[in-house]
Amino acid sequence: MGLVERIRGLFGGDDEGEANYRCIRCGEGYERNHQSCPACGSEFLAATESDEDSGETSGPGELP
Repeated sequence: MGLVERIRGLFGGDDEGEANYRCIRCGEGYERNHQSCPACGSEFLAATESDEDSGETSGPGELP
């Protein structure tokens, strides 16, 4: 679990669905790809990878 997900868990933030794309800078997740991150303006969004064994989604730079 990444830092952003831990913080969201502490404050009650809940992802409604699995994010297919995630901003590398701020960690915000999106269902579809964007030209730039609507949250922070970064142009660096990456497709997330799903871990088949645990059913969890890993973001860029995270270990499952």
